[in-house]
Amino acid sequence: MCGAEPISRSLAADDGATGPFVTPSVDVDVRYEMASPDGGKPVGQRMRWQVSSLRQRIDPEGSAVYMVTSWRDGTLAVVDTLHRRRSVMPAPGAALTPPGQVAPGSFQRLGSDMAAGQSCVLWRTADQDGRPVDACYTVDGILVRVSQQGQVKVNAVSVSRTAQSDDVFAVPSDFAVAAPAR
Repeated sequence: MCGAEPISRSLAADDGATGPFVTPSVDVDVRYEMASPDGGKPVGQRMRWQVSSLRQRIDPEGSAVYMVTSWRDGTLAVVDTLHRRRSVMPAPGAALTPPGQVAPGSFQRLGSDMAAGQSCVLWRTADQDGRPVDACYTVDGILVRVSQQGQVKVNAVSVSRTAQSDDVFAVPSDFAVAAPAR
């Protein structure tokens, strides 16, 4: 762990929590499998998070492209290692819920579960179209599973709480600057 201690919160059903922590409070490296939109083989993705800098890196499996979001700077950098290009744009979506703070929104606690060897609390919420979604988060804010209508959409296959170096989140300055895709 890099400087931050995990937030301890009981997994007991009566701990009074009104919602999950949705931003990791520790440095972490997670490998996910996600349901393919066409119903084919699951798609792999690696997510790394550095709590001290509030940066996230996403590497889709088998791709020469990775993305680095800096919540401090409010930017998303898309890095194409094959063509040696980079694009920087405003970070998408709503503001980041800081580590250790309960996410805004409506949540119903469904109980406790296990995913990728991690204890997690299962929460029901709704997607942007109002459909029910079940998300399982560890007490230190790591997403380990998402299901919808009984089907697992995102599942962590490994979780490693290890320090993430600044180099992991570096955007190569010698890559050509490209306009963001529209």
